[in-house]
Amino acid sequence: MKTNLPNGCSVSELTVFPKDWRTKKAKVNSKWYIKYRFYDPNQPNPKQVMLKGMNILKTLKDRQEETQKLLEQEMQSLLKGFNPFAKVAVNEPFYPTTLIEALKLAATKLKIAPITLRDVNASVVKFEMALKSLGWQDLQVSIASRKHFRELLDKSSNSDDRFNKHRSYLMMLVSELCELEIMQNNCIDPLNSWTRL
Repeated sequence: MKTNLPNGCSVSELTVFPKDWRTKKAKVNSKWYIKYRFYDPNQPNPKQVMLKGMNILKTLKDRQEETQKLLEQEMQSLLKGFNPFAKVAVNEPFYPTTLIEALKLAATKLKIAPITLRDVNASVVKFEMALKSLGWQDLQVSIASRKHFRELLDKSSNSDDRFNKHRSYLMMLVSELCELEIMQNNCIDPLNSWTRL
């Protein structure tokens, strides 16, 4: 899964080694790293990037917090136009045009617990699959309506419990998009009538 960036660039998902880094079982006696691939249309091959700055910290809690901080900072830099090939940021702001781009951006801005952020990102993956299934992968965020969000929730949820969780996360994301002024109106707040029992 790629995220679109300024100037036609894109980035793969930022992954962390070890995979269980968020859990109490993660070991600090091994080398941790963040890895991703950066795609630039002006380059023939993607660039693999690795970040290892968290290894100076020796306690699990400190290393987990630093890893989360590095993940957020790196994604924010990329969204602002940082290019690992040139090692400089392009001063071109990134304004998402499609709904899925906007939801992905909003997820990077949320100030929430790591375990909740993991669930939010998992929901965003489901939302992207649902949008593609509905033929709305290019749906512009500027015209996304209450109807679109309701169908998105129905399509991405295979149970009442999952529907309610997706609903909660979608409300968080849309609220963030309103704060960023990417959306002008929170057309899904409140969604009390959408709760499934």
